[in-house]
Amino acid sequence: MAGAALTHAIVHNHPFHNGNKRTALVSLLVFVDKNGFLLDTTEIELYEFLLGVASHNLRSNDNNQHIEGPDNEVLHIANWLMYRLRVITKEERMRKWRELRKILEHYECNLEVIQGNRTNIMRGELRTQVSFRNWGADVEVNTIHKIRRDLELDEEHGYDSDIFYNRDAKIPGFINKYRQLIVKLAKV
Repeated sequence: MAGAALTHAIVHNHPFHNGNKRTALVSLLVFVDKNGFLLDTTEIELYEFLLGVASHNLRSNDNNQHIEGPDNEVLHIANWLMYRLRVITKEERMRKWRELRKILEHYECNLEVIQGNRTNIMRGELRTQVSFRNWGADVEVNTIHKIRRDLELDEEHGYDSDIFYNRDAKIPGFINKYRQLIVKLAKV
């Protein structure tokens, strides 16, 4: 509700001569991120939704009825957000090497076991080397963290833990690309 109210207020109270929808979007993305969530939507869907908010042209999902009144619009925005928000997860999960290999192969990584209980893992130009016992052994959490960081399969690069372990598509680039910048600007 707070994110919905923020978005609605910035769009409709016109605090700026120009850029109210853009400011509302940036404010919403920062608000969502600061509260540990990710807005999981497409750029086109978000664009069309913001245009609907700005033009008071929101329609209910049930019967396509026009939403009237600011309170109902805020409630509609909150419902729209609720179905598109998910918690950003950062914790690593212990896995067996054979399970981790399947996840890494999904992200086009190559594993090469070498002598001395080590394995080289490559993803394009990125490389890392970690200790390795056998395919049935547990991979320590700090080792998984190192692999993800070195191969840019971490949250900073658009792969939170849910995305990584479930082999989902990464966070949309338009959100992730500006996420750190948006957070920095919010502190100024």
